[in-house]
Amino acid sequence: MLNNPLWFSASWVKGTCNDAVSARLLTSAALIAVVPVFLLCSTASRAEEFCPASVVTEQKAVTVPKNYQAFKDSDFQDPLDPNRLYMVQLFDGKPSSYDSIRPDQFKNNMLIWNLRNLEPNAVFWINCYYTDTEINLAEKLPSNLSSCTVHYVDAAHVFMQGEPVIKSVECQ
Repeated sequence: MLNNPLWFSASWVKGTCNDAVSARLLTSAALIAVVPVFLLCSTASRAEEFCPASVVTEQKAVTVPKNYQAFKDSDFQDPLDPNRLYMVQLFDGKPSSYDSIRPDQFKNNMLIWNLRNLEPNAVFWINCYYTDTEINLAEKLPSNLSSCTVHYVDAAHVFMQGEPVIKSVECQ
């Protein structure tokens, strides 16, 4: 009976109560009381993913000198197309403020920022950098987050633009 996480299951209640209707009512009441707790616990500790793995950008000539024509070389296939995520930074304020936050630790192929160690009323932003483009994606982080972690591919010599290859970016 106590090994069951819902120790007041229907079979236990039926064995205790003489009335099957009472058993169903008690079981329903127990589920109504327990399910919100499970939902609360699962959402409170769930990590959110940030920084899409890639972004598609477009390159074009803004000015073309006289006697020239701009065109895309269809024979040239960029091996990094689309633009892949290669670096992540956290900022205290918008990334345009250039007030980047130094990570707290790098270990086991993870880069970790502990946001609780910083200014309590700070507004954090995450900036996602992509290969072969000047386009970055930035997002204001929810104020209830306590940490952000960049997970890298578990390989010693896998690099993209001089940085280890990113597997995922999670904050919780």
